[in-house]
Amino acid sequence: MAILKKTVLFLLAGVFCLGCVGQVSAASDLILPDLISDNMLIQQAKPVRLWGSGGGTTGETVTAEIKDGNTVINSGSGKIDANGKWQIEMPAMFVGGPYTVTFSANGKNKTVSNVLVGELWVQGGQSNMERTVNGISNSEYKNEILPKETKNEIRLFYNNANITQTTAADDLDGKWVIAGPSTVGGYSAVGYSALEELHNQLGVPVGGICNAIGGVGMDSFYGPSTPGGTGAGSYNAKTAPLTNFNIRGVMWYQGEANRNESADGFATKLEKIITTWRNGWNDPDMPFIYVQLPASPMRYWASWLNAYIVEDFSTARLGQTKIYQSMDKVGMAVSIDCAPVHSEKDGEDALHPWNKKPIGQRLACSALALAYGQDVVYSGPMYLSKSVDGNAMTLTFSNVEDGLKTTDGKAPRCFYIAGSDKKYYEAAAEIVGKNQLKLTSSQVASPVHVAYSMEKIMYPYKDYNDQGAVIHTYPDVNLINSVGLPVSPFMTDVSYTHKEVKPSYLAGFYNLTVGLNSSYQLPETVELTKPDGTIEVKKVTWSIDDFNTKTEKSYIFYGFPEGTDCIVPAAVKVKKLEESPVSGDITITNADGSAVNNLTANAKIKMNVPIQNQATAKTARLTLAVYSADNRLTGVKTLMAPIPANSTQSLSVELTLPAGTDNTCRVKAFITDPNLAPYAPARELTVKDRVVLIGITEEDFDGNKVPVSIYEIYDFNTEEE
Repeated sequence: MAILKKTVLFLLAGVFCLGCVGQVSAASDLILPDLISDNMLIQQAKPVRLWGSGGGTTGETVTAEIKDGNTVINSGSGKIDANGKWQIEMPAMFVGGPYTVTFSANGKNKTVSNVLVGELWVQGGQSNMERTVNGISNSEYKNEILPKETKNEIRLFYNNANITQTTAADDLDGKWVIAGPSTVGGYSAVGYSALEELHNQLGVPVGGICNAIGGVGMDSFYGPSTPGGTGAGSYNAKTAPLTNFNIRGVMWYQGEANRNESADGFATKLEKIITTWRNGWNDPDMPFIYVQLPASPMRYWASWLNAYIVEDFSTARLGQTKIYQSMDKVGMAVSIDCAPVHSEKDGEDALHPWNKKPIGQRLACSALALAYGQDVVYSGPMYLSKSVDGNAMTLTFSNVEDGLKTTDGKAPRCFYIAGSDKKYYEAAAEIVGKNQLKLTSSQVASPVHVAYSMEKIMYPYKDYNDQGAVIHTYPDVNLINSVGLPVSPFMTDVSYTHKEVKPSYLAGFYNLTVGLNSSYQLPETVELTKPDGTIEVKKVTWSIDDFNTKTEKSYIFYGFPEGTDCIVPAAVKVKKLEESPVSGDITITNADGSAVNNLTANAKIKMNVPIQNQATAKTARLTLAVYSADNRLTGVKTLMAPIPANSTQSLSVELTLPAGTDNTCRVKAFITDPNLAPYAPARELTVKDRVVLIGITEEDFDGNKVPVSIYEIYDFNTEEE
């Protein structure tokens, strides 16, 4: 945790902007949005804006009085417009409460109680910000965050809004609560940790509004979208209704959904989010503080792509660092050290490290510096420059405070250097000055590039144990500054891109017989295609991973052929689904809509999917992938898109064909739900325009007919023409 040097609390005047108002109601009723309710917290030092609907007819007046007991300390009024809506602006207030707010119109009153004035933050992002305190499966880390007593000066707003809103919403579905043992468990673990630290350091009331949404990419947060559009559903539903309510700033934790972006591509999207949110609040200097993604070298066989996938956040972190270094009033909390060093297969370990409290504290630390002007150390060491002398490379860092050190007193770890060939080797590291490291490797005579804690460089294909469980080996980082904040991962090779890892043998397709009500029937041997094209028969040992939910039964099989480093995959998923929203065929065209006659490097192709969704709102994952002649995945583009209920639209995603693409390659396009259950049969394209339907059948694996409107059965490894 950072060291506080001095405390100066700045009370900054806010800027007035018009925002959304409440729902239209009957003229005789005073209706308030959920955001304006008991236990709410109002941002200090900025105009107080309140709104609602009803209370009278067009042109009549609605008044509001804020009282300390029986004493009116602030008041204002507004006129009812033609839509029955009104809004009131009052002068700024400063820390205080509890107060009451009474609204009056035509002899009718409505009162909001136990209102505080203090510091208010919006806490957004993906599931990593959404993950609740109760969602931490490790009790030690969970109990570290849960308060032991009621904290009246910490207020939390539970934001339950749907994410499929195609136009800016007027209100949120949620409520304010007082932080305590019974209320904090359902709130963001990172978010609450940050608020508690702010309250401890500032000594004033603080509040948080969590509007995080799991599994959603950056595009959905840009806001606002045009009517009928889907590009900013998350912003429309969860953020737009907040913009009339003044806040101090934003805390953000997101990025896994955009992990396959280039560093520059990720940075561009993050900058757009920051800019559009600042525009939404009409506050160009609004502090925006985010978490740099933790380590996650989880590798697994993605049967739907026929390739090994590495959940690698390296390029996303590089993009996050770029924004931190280039934009004003932006903070970045480094979390590379908040994952376990080694654990067996556990999705929470991979994407949701248990250790949430330090992440929240580091967010708060950045807020203290950027929003409140405190002289506080809020950044760990950042790479500045390198110099080379023979076979040694010397690195210089900023933000070291009293100097570089390690957490365990040992030499710094997780540094890799490379020559001009960009082949990286682990380097021995030595602290040689207050802010410098010396790196050497016997395998690199003339170092040119350096990388620190970059998963794909650090972990070649070696993470399946002999039982088939995936092993997560996280970077065992230990380099910090004098106040304990870690070094941000970095890489000087700016051409770094994702590269899919394949085993030495390629597993061929085979028929897997799995009865829904019978025992597993797995082959004793498998045929493997060697790199030279020859076929080899190998005895195989199987490991089975299965899980149940209320709607789904899945089986995943990992086969280990004798004498190889290959994993033979198989996966079967049976899921109870609503009607598919896809109303027609998936098509693959050139980006301009013309037919694809040749597959050429750098050409842009596009998949299009017609959607007519008459059921409940859904989220779709669109995937467009290209494969080489030897069945290697060479390029892929995915898009997460909300599909509102009762909507008709066309979804599309574009992919630039990678180097080496020619007419021997093939392209596959498909649309699934976020858990990879299919919404529509995949389409596969070669230059001969051969279309293959794979993966979906109307029969179970015992040959029994199953109505597709009730169940869809997906065998990832059975190909049907």
